Amino acid sequence: MSLAVITDSSVNLPAEIQGHADVYILDIPVIIEEQPFVEGKNLDVNQFYEKMANSEELLKTSQPNLADLDNFLMELGEKGYTHVIGLFLSSGISGFWANSQFLIEDHAKLKVAFPDTKITAAPMGAMVRNVLHWSEQGMS
Repeated sequence: MSLAVITDSSVNLPAEIQGHADVYILDIPVIIEEQPFVEGKNLDVNQFYEKMANSEELLKTSQPNLADLDNFLMELGEKGYTHVIGLFLSSGISGFWANSQFLIEDHAKLKVAFPDTKITAAPMGAMVRNVLHWSEQGMS
């Protein structure tokens, strides 16, 4: 079994799994005055706080792009992964989890699970760490 874990950029990954080869992260855009920004790509922490302080509107977030998830799943299959677990923001906070369910059947060559985590950020990072640990121990 070869397992990949997909999560979103809201996750607070523990230091020991940051950059792990089997962890893939979907970006959650932040919308500031109608412009999308992605942390680490076109917005750093200092810029974020500066824009937040100077914005006349409240900042908004968007869901990760479903097409990006679809592409991740195709790429993971091509890389030889057999199993994928997606750990995303709780369905109570974001509609992404519900939307992600539609992609599972489109990737029948992979064993895909997108459970509703019912959590956010730090606990989600611990979940990612635990899944990787269990996979390395041969647990399924």
